Formats: sequence, structure tokens, C-alpha cells
Amino acid sequence: FFNRFNSRFGSDYSYLENKNKTLLVNGFEERSTGSHNLKIRWNITRKWLISTETISGKKVNRSEFFDNRDFKIDYRSSEQRLSYQPGTTFRSSIVYLYSEKRNRTGELVQAFGQKLGCEVKYNRAMQSSLSASFNFIQYKYNGGENSSLSYEMLEGLQEGNNYTWNVGFQRTLSNNIQVNLSYDGRKSEKGNARIVHVGNVQVRAHF
Repeated sequence: FFNRFNSRFGSDYSYLENKNKTLLVNGFEERSTGSHNLKIRWNITRKWLISTETISGKKVNRSEFFDNRDFKIDYRSSEQRLSYQPGTTFRSSIVYLYSEKRNRTGELVQAFGQKLGCEVKYNRAMQSSLSASFNFIQYKYNGGENSSLSYEMLEGLQEGNNYTWNVGFQRTLSNNIQVNLSYDGRKSEKGNARIVHVGNVQVRAHF
């Protein structure tokens, strides 16, 4: 890191490598990931912040029994974020991300993605927080669909235009009880896919 605690400008670099091997009924399955991550932030003024994050890495999956689950993906992405934070309770951001993924196992399969989104968050210290986001995501993809590779390359979405949104609420009821409510939705234009809604309720007790 550089200027880690500086309120005006700073950057940090991280390297991650993770490997695991699982014994399943039909044999072993191995999965490994490795990535280089560079973040840079710049507070233009006390209320406006620009940050960028660049990631490059690889994901490898090998299955002893299912050949269609084998892949070796090289990926890279770049995200730019403009945030407005007038105080300690409210923050809003506009986000743009560009990504490239290439599978090196067998025939070359590529995915190019773009995301444009907005996020807002309202926070009351030690009491509650409310967050919401909406994203427009577009993918160009030359591989087959409905496979483990397409799910990994498209992150569960479809080729073409996609929309995702999220609303989350967190509330501290007492010193040791916390309630989390979240709702996620997504919609893909391809094939007139139906809207997918996912809700979650979680209660935590801290002792």
C-alpha cells in the first residue's frame, strides 16, 4: 500500500492465490484461482471521490469425471467509480466496469462485458443502514449456453442485455441482536426470460 491512511490520495496492491481439491462421489474436483489487484483512490474535494480498481487473474477447474466442467479462464477487469459523500450518513456512487474473459481449454471461448450502475447508501451509526443499487450489464459471448463454463464466464447472467438490482436493510435491535433484510432481482432480455426475485431474512445474536 501507499499512503494507506492519507485522506486525499492512496493506493494498494494485493495478490491472491487459492487452491482446493474436493473428493466427490464421481472422483476428485480441483479448483484454483489467482489474481493481481490494484486500487487507486483520489479525494478531489471533501465530498467527491474517484477510485479505480484493476484486476487480472485466472480461474482453473478440473473434474476427474465430468469433462464439460473443465476450464481455464484468464480474465481482467477495470472499474471506475465516482462517489459523492456530503457527510457520514449518506453516500452515492456511479460505477462503470469493463471485463474480458477467455477460456484456454479446447476451443477459444471469449466473453466481453460492460456494467454501468448506481449505488446509494444511508447509514445511521450503531442503529441501521439502508442500501440500494441498480446495474445495466451487457455481455458479448461466443460459447454455448447452459453450462458450467457459461455460468462462470457470464456470472450467472445471459448474453446480451441484463439488469440487476438490490435493496438491503440492516437494523440493530439491541446490543446483541441484528436483523438483515435483502432483496435481489435480475432480468435478461434474451429469450424473454422471466424476472428472478430473491429475498433473504437473517437474524444474528452476538454473545
